[in-house]
Amino acid sequence: MPEVLEALGAKQEPGENSPETFDVLVAYNGVEKSFTVNVNEPVHVLLNKAIKEFGVTNQPHILSLFTQANVELPDAAKIGEVGVKPGDHLLMRPSAVKGG
Repeated sequence: MPEVLEALGAKQEPGENSPETFDVLVAYNGVEKSFTVNVNEPVHVLLNKAIKEFGVTNQPHILSLFTQANVELPDAAKIGEVGVKPGDHLLMRPSAVKGG
């Protein structure tokens, strides 16, 4: 797609977000980190990135992402389908549903 934009004279700079990608913040144990997401990727992709970035090794399979309103995001749903917006603050913590 960058080549299409470039052909139209709208060259995209490296690191500049397209309308389908944006940054969100994920907090875990009081630390917050920024992640770039795509509206078409499933929530579990962001969750796995966050687990890796935060270095979670103890029972990562029980973790889920939550909104600030304490709504758990379903792992299989797409980022765009669950209403995540640019700049949103999400929380990574143990799920009430998942077990191990």
